[in-house]
Amino acid sequence: METFRVELTAPLDPGALHAYLEDLAAHPEWRFDVASSVLAGGLTGGVGARYDQRTADDGRETEAELTDSERPTMVAFAVVDGHERLDVEQTFEPDGPGCRITMDVTTTWTGRPWHRRPKGRPSTEERAARYGRALAERLGGELL
Repeated sequence: METFRVELTAPLDPGALHAYLEDLAAHPEWRFDVASSVLAGGLTGGVGARYDQRTADDGRETEAELTDSERPTMVAFAVVDGHERLDVEQTFEPDGPGCRITMDVTTTWTGRPWHRRPKGRPSTEERAARYGRALAERLGGELL
């Protein structure tokens, strides 16, 4: 299991930021590895809501789930892609006129010990950095 943290700012109030991040249908707007994300079960913003996602690199189907949501301070989701599980927790707090966002990205290998991560997949550190940069850009903020 690997976890990496990135921090960024955004010129949004916590309520607006929370509403944006808890809707996993917006993932293609800031996650480089997602081409589409469609609600497949549950309610948008509801813990347990499931989304069918298609990967950007080769069009594989994956499933994402909103695993936790505390208005207006935290959103967490998980994605299972083959033998790899990605967990992302985003916490935010007021910072001047906007918010400071802390994003923890964890990758867990769920395959057998002799299975290896497929070639070409980014490391957890690279994924966290790219998510942070893209989210900051999308929100008009900056990576810290």
